[in-house]
Amino acid sequence: LFTGVMTLAPTGNRTVEGQINWTLNRSPRAELQPKQGMTGIEFVRGSYDPVSRVLSLEGYAKNDPNIILGLDKYRMILSENGAAIGGVTWDNGSWRGLFGLLRIE
Repeated sequence: LFTGVMTLAPTGNRTVEGQINWTLNRSPRAELQPKQGMTGIEFVRGSYDPVSRVLSLEGYAKNDPNIILGLDKYRMILSENGAAIGGVTWDNGSWRGLFGLLRIE
């Protein structure tokens, strides 16, 4: 279980780029348990469709000195009021990872 802070910026016609600053909160994996509280950054880019409000992102690089992160793919929907976003992650091919964020002003 991770918490994250995502920042995105438009880069062109319906494209975005940014990063997710992750913090490892807990894990069932024994090798990650001593790393709880450690952080890493996943750099992401993708596209946003304002009509469907679908955001598609893919991790392409990371700053992860503690080796807690993997690169992932994300498919999310932005709420109508823009205050929340949620969806699924690739999770090594299963598309069973869950992802949700709330906007903080």
